[in-house]
Amino acid sequence: MNGFFAGESNNRIRVIVKNICTVAMFQVLLYLLQYIFLPIIIFPAPTDSTLNDFILVTTTGIISFAGMWMAVDKLSYWIITIPAYYLLVNLYCPEGLYGINYKHPMFAYLASREIPFVTAAVLFMQFCIWIIVKISKYLIRRKTVKVT
Repeated sequence: MNGFFAGESNNRIRVIVKNICTVAMFQVLLYLLQYIFLPIIIFPAPTDSTLNDFILVTTTGIISFAGMWMAVDKLSYWIITIPAYYLLVNLYCPEGLYGINYKHPMFAYLASREIPFVTAAVLFMQFCIWIIVKISKYLIRRKTVKVT
C-alpha cells in the first residue's frame, strides 16, 4: 500500500522526529543539571557570579558536546529545541540563580527578562561547541583516511 507517508519519506520523518526527541532530551538534561540538581548539591550563591558562570558554561559544554558527539551533530536540531530549555527555565528557576531575578515590583508575575539572555548564551555556547565538534570529527576522519 503506497500512501502519502509510505516508503522513503516515512523513514525520513521518523529520523527527523527521533533526532528532535534526542536533542530535546539533552536540553531537558541540561536544564535538570543547571536548575535542579546542581543548585541542591553546590548551593551557588546568587551573588557569586563566577561560580554561576562556571556552572552554566561547564554544564552546557559537557552536555552539548556529549549530545553532539554521540547523538545528533546537526545544529538545526539544537536551535529547534532551545525553546524547550527556555520554557523549562520559565517554569522553575531558583531565585537569583544565574542572574535571573523575579522580584520586580510591578511585573513579578511575568517571566524574568534575564531568561532570554541566559537562553541566548546557552545557544551561543552550543553553537561554539558545534563548531568544535565538526572540526574534531573532520580532523579525526581525515587522519583515519590518511592512515588507511
